[in-house]
Amino acid sequence: MIFSLQKKAVRKMIQARKTKKTLPKEKSVSSGIHAMNCIIAPIASEKSAKLSAQSIYMFAVEQFATKPLVMEAMTILYKVKPVDVRFSKAAGKLKRHPANPRVIGKTSKVKKAFVQLKRGDIISFT
Repeated sequence: MIFSLQKKAVRKMIQARKTKKTLPKEKSVSSGIHAMNCIIAPIASEKSAKLSAQSIYMFAVEQFATKPLVMEAMTILYKVKPVDVRFSKAAGKLKRHPANPRVIGKTSKVKKAFVQLKRGDIISFT
């Protein structure tokens, strides 16, 4: 008898969830402080130098960074409006300690953002 009462209660809960209207998610991007914290640093490498000729810049970003957050951070920090943002993730690698090869550590994982600007827009890092 107790089991049947629990079943009825569960059915009522499920039915209530189905009929309950869900609110639409907010489309606004979070505050500027959060957006500025998502970009760690620009990446300076040969690949980024080649891409900067095409108005594409590389940045190391936090794991929680999303395209709208990076776009907002770029407008706040560098006063430019990005056209497109793409991401690349690199997993952490296992490394042996040089002094003691039996000790194995792991490097941190990296998330990179490729930010494309309009032709002619530049970012100066000086």
